This record gives sequence, C-alpha cells and structure tokens, in this order.
Amino acid sequence: MNYKKIPILHRMTTTFFFDLFGVLLGADKSTLLNFIAKRTDNSFETVEKVFINNFTEFEQSRISFSGFFQKIQYGLENGDKLTIDEFKSTWMNQDLAELPTVNFLKTLSENYSVNLISNVSNSYLNHLKSKFEFFKYFDHTITSEQAGSRKPSVGIFLYSLELTNVTPQSAIFIDDQSTNVRAAVKIGITGHHYTNFQNFKTFIEDYV
Repeated sequence: MNYKKIPILHRMTTTFFFDLFGVLLGADKSTLLNFIAKRTDNSFETVEKVFINNFTEFEQSRISFSGFFQKIQYGLENGDKLTIDEFKSTWMNQDLAELPTVNFLKTLSENYSVNLISNVSNSYLNHLKSKFEFFKYFDHTITSEQAGSRKPSVGIFLYSLELTNVTPQSAIFIDDQSTNVRAAVKIGITGHHYTNFQNFKTFIEDYV
C-alpha cells in the first residue's frame, strides 16, 4: 500500500529519503542462524522460528539490538552458550546483497537530492560503506544515532528535513515498514511503502 498525504507535483519534489534494509540491502540470515544453531545445540528450524518471532520487533525499533539478542538467547535451550559479542560479530558479517532498487540511485541523484535514513549505528553504517559503492550517491546518510531519534519517531524525519534544508512537501520517503512511512506522512512527507520491487519500479519511474 502506498501512503500519500498530498498529491505529488513532480516540480515540487526535490529530495528522496531511502530506508536501508529491506529496500536497498537484503541479508542472507542463514549464516547467522546456522551459527546460533551450532552454538546452542538447537535445530536450524528452532532457531529460525525464535529469530523470526523477535526480528520484527527489533526491525521496528521497539527493542534495542541487545534486547533482540536477549530474546533470542532466552528463547533457546542452551541460549546461555551464546554471547552478545559473537552474535554481533556474526550479525555484522552476514552476507548482504544489493536489492534491485539500488539501480535507480544513480539516475535519481542526477536530478534530485538522494539521502538515507536508517536506524543502524554509525559504526555499522561505516562498515557497510566500505563494502558497497552505492553509498556514493547519497548526499546525506542519516542514522538514528546522529539524529538522536529512531524511526518511527517523527524526530528523525524533522532532523532530516532540517539537515537537508527542504520542506516536507518537497520530500519523498521510501521504507518497507508501514509504521515508519506513516510517521513520515504525519508531518507532510510523501511516503511510499515498499512491499515489492515491481510496485516500487512503477512508483519511481515517474521520476527517472
């Protein structure tokens, strides 16, 4: 579903804000899940179930990374065999792949200001920047740590508008979490809820 608070006038749109995970990058979590399964002597299927049951809460910023780890740890038999340091290390080294949406960044950046809004930490963002070239197309990479506010709080969007010096009516925000999109729409930003590539492609081709 696409969220639009105001009609889009192309001449008014100057700025795009993209979410990172689920829109531009996707992770192959099998390496992490296999590691947890071996460390805790659980089956892959058991670990996957516990992981999925808690991941959405973490992805929507309702719990911290450490809280996410604790829920996985407590949800598994022998979970005490898993430490947060090794969990974090394996998490940060998951096999990540660019999603097809990345292919539009270069063209968009030639005509619009293109920016990132993410709840990842500054250190993890720097790690990703060293691995993926598409970050060069962003004018600003805005993290919740930098903004002092996490999606879906409107604070991070207000910070992003101030930083980029644009009005809400000139901005478009793209995220795979509907709660985040609704928060942006609440302050006048046009939102696109990313659910699949084909819908995104139809939406973005009006601008490229």
